[in-house]
Amino acid sequence: MAFVVAERRAREPMVELRLFRVRSFSGGVAAQVLWGLGVNGVFFYTAIFLQGVLGFTPTDSGMAFVPLALLVVIVTPLAPLVERWLGAGRTVAAGLVLVAGGMALAATLEAGDGWGRLLPAVCAIGVGSALTMPLGSAVLGAVPEARAGVAGGIFSVSREISGLFGIAAVGVIVHAAGDFATGYAAGLLAAAGLVLAGALISLATLP
Repeated sequence: MAFVVAERRAREPMVELRLFRVRSFSGGVAAQVLWGLGVNGVFFYTAIFLQGVLGFTPTDSGMAFVPLALLVVIVTPLAPLVERWLGAGRTVAAGLVLVAGGMALAATLEAGDGWGRLLPAVCAIGVGSALTMPLGSAVLGAVPEARAGVAGGIFSVSREISGLFGIAAVGVIVHAAGDFATGYAAGLLAAAGLVLAGALISLATLP
């Protein structure tokens, strides 16, 4: 709050708060924050869950993220095609729904489960994350070209900050449950709810 007051009074503010009056810009930043809160918070604890609950080795735990990364690389070039067909708002929303669905599916994992139950969740998150790529261009395209640098800075900072708060928020949920597996599942569902909220905001604000 103090930062907002200071920026409003500054002759040359670091952050132009007027940018948030632009519907697509403020909505895109909000969707990015919600995605970051959910995804980053979950990923931090996933390696612990894979090793401590599912019994994966450290190597297997690392390999579990490889399909996700490969799908992001493969599907990302297709995202602009989907965007031209559906529009940025629907494309990003579809991606966020897939991410949330993958998280909800991962929340059903139990001790003894293996790759067969893990991979569908990982793949949904990977494909969904790739489809959110138009979010950045939609946000930057919503502001005047002369303000693109400031807008890009705000967008990047929102991603980094949301990651930090996401880890803290999911951590509170995980540790409050007492049992790690139960807390991890609850954290996943909470994160999925945040990502779904981002999908709704994308539909409502992005072109």
